[in-house]
Amino acid sequence: MYKCILVIFFTAVSFGSGWAHEGESHKEGSDNIHEESLGSPSPTKHNTQAYKRISAYYQKNIVKIFKKACFDCHSETINYPSYYKIPGIKQLIDRDIKNAKEHLVFTEKFPFKSHESPESDLSSILKSIVEKRMPPERYAFMHKKNQITDNEILQIKAWVNFSLKELSQ
Repeated sequence: MYKCILVIFFTAVSFGSGWAHEGESHKEGSDNIHEESLGSPSPTKHNTQAYKRISAYYQKNIVKIFKKACFDCHSETINYPSYYKIPGIKQLIDRDIKNAKEHLVFTEKFPFKSHESPESDLSSILKSIVEKRMPPERYAFMHKKNQITDNEILQIKAWVNFSLKELSQ
């Protein structure tokens, strides 16, 4: 019952505010992004090997963190909470998931399905995690076990730094 009241409170407080990019707009010219236009960039000879190395690192060290804290909104494998069917809550969760997928969809490999470049995705991921904007507060509050730990933030930082270095070569 307590969780239900909290869910309703967070719904009332946050309805209408989007979590994605914390109010930041897309890059110029990217306002009309449609989900079907999202996709990984076409690899070139230069970055194919870098993508493989980045993806291998991701698979080994990072995917488990993202599955825990990010996949409920940024993937095709959503684990809906028990309170999902509550009217108003369902629409809020569906909207958050739709917005999340418009920005970034994590897959089992890198580069991710997004509307930005892989470098921009990596920088955005790092900024959102370090500034603790992702996962959103209301999600983190209701899903304590899914929060990202300080050690996991360090792991994500290391992966992002490795990945950006790989992509710059």
